[in-house]
Amino acid sequence: HLRPHLTALVEQPFDLATGPLLRSQLLKLGEHDHILAVTVHHIIADYWSLKIVMKEIALLYQAFSTGHPSPLPALPIQYGDYAAWQHSQQGASAESQLSYWLLQLDAPPAVLHLPTDHPRPAIQSFSGARHSFTLSPELSGGLAQLAARSQSTLFMTLLAAFQVLLYRYSGQSDILVGSSVSNRDRAETKDLIGLFVNNLVFRAKMTASQPFAAFLAQVRGTAISAYQNKDVPFEQVVDALQVERQLSHNALFQAMFILHNTPNAGFTLPALQVTALELGNSAARFDLSLDMYEGPSGLTGVFEYNTDLFESSTLERLDTHFKTLLMGIVANPKTPIGTLPLLTLTELT
Repeated sequence: HLRPHLTALVEQPFDLATGPLLRSQLLKLGEHDHILAVTVHHIIADYWSLKIVMKEIALLYQAFSTGHPSPLPALPIQYGDYAAWQHSQQGASAESQLSYWLLQLDAPPAVLHLPTDHPRPAIQSFSGARHSFTLSPELSGGLAQLAARSQSTLFMTLLAAFQVLLYRYSGQSDILVGSSVSNRDRAETKDLIGLFVNNLVFRAKMTASQPFAAFLAQVRGTAISAYQNKDVPFEQVVDALQVERQLSHNALFQAMFILHNTPNAGFTLPALQVTALELGNSAARFDLSLDMYEGPSGLTGVFEYNTDLFESSTLERLDTHFKTLLMGIVANPKTPIGTLPLLTLTELT
């Protein structure tokens, strides 16, 4: 009965008006076995924040278990200071950045229409699941080498490949993909817990005859410009664009891509063995999200998908098609994106 209890704990709604926005429970399984369950609303913490929480729990445990006071230094600023600073940024720079997004996202394309297993419901339920996969060390290395040769980052290269995958699946040549930036450029913010992350939108316009190498150069330019205009909160961009909100899908983009390239904070505690307990995931933020992770042995990925739209078997095919596409890109980046391989040998025969 443990897993259903933990799942219910995680899925219990938060009341934003009254709080609390952080819940924790220590479950005793036996004399030497415990589970610490911590649930945090995204409005007060991002992915970077959770790593800080893990690191500080470890430091405090080590200190308190040996009778020492807290070793955590005083913070130079609080999250409220950052929020006040962000609200004060209404000058020429903010206006210039917002103007960039209004121009970049002018006349946004239609909703991304991937071939789904079920019709899109009138009201999005956010029901979801995950499909994990691993790229071989050879393919991971080939992608890193391609990025270096192209004077691009691995993020740009994988984003371009993901956009090609969406183009080939949907047949739509104008596609918006969301991503996020940590927004922790200032030294004072690196140890703060809070919601710093901001969404960016990457627009790609493709033609079947365009070589992948040329498309990657286009994506590189788009990404650099987006990073130069990353300080405008995403909700301000949506409001300024006057996007008509729909309950059936997310505003502006329905697919997201993130590359996680910061090492996970591990626990090292005296006389205590700590492991993470994977609960799985029953929610999806978008129609389709791709999270890639850089590790010592190569790249791994997770597709998060809306189960109102897709069956698990469809994601298994998407996984194999994406790997086939990546191998084709590494083998010959000059191949036109419309003819890059997608189907496996079994599907071709």
